[in-house]
Amino acid sequence: VEDCPIELDQLKSLVPDVIDGEWKRFFDVASHKWYDPEAYMGYRIEGGNGTTFTQLEEFPCGISANNAFSIFTNGRKVGDFQKGDKVDFVSIFSEGVTNFDIVFKELLEDPAQYAILLSLAEETGNIYMRRLTDEELKAYVPEPGMVIGLVVAGVSGIFLRKSKPKS
Repeated sequence: VEDCPIELDQLKSLVPDVIDGEWKRFFDVASHKWYDPEAYMGYRIEGGNGTTFTQLEEFPCGISANNAFSIFTNGRKVGDFQKGDKVDFVSIFSEGVTNFDIVFKELLEDPAQYAILLSLAEETGNIYMRRLTDEELKAYVPEPGMVIGLVVAGVSGIFLRKSKPKS
């Protein structure tokens, strides 16, 4: 894709040392490297054995509609991001984080090669990643019917409040 070039380093992204159930485990890997999960709506990424993440150095493109991503850590939304953006956990939280979730707004039908560029607090560390469960995704991305229901309820409440006779 012309507006979404895949970098050479992305094509050489690291694959897991071990796949342990749902978890992909990378051991003693270097900071500032691309890691390769398959295309999916969201991932939990954790540092193993004290590994801390300081940055997501660059978001890839060609995986989701509008190249849009959301990042969460410890149940808190860090923000919404686009291709080329960087998340500096240290500047946001005054320290790195030991885990975070990345959620794609909407996957493309035929997503491009996907890799994520991670910076660690140390030169090497252990990284574990897995797909988010359907329940975890629902907590981050409400179903369209639920959103419509909330909007309808809110609008109805406004009209009821305005049409209530004053006493």
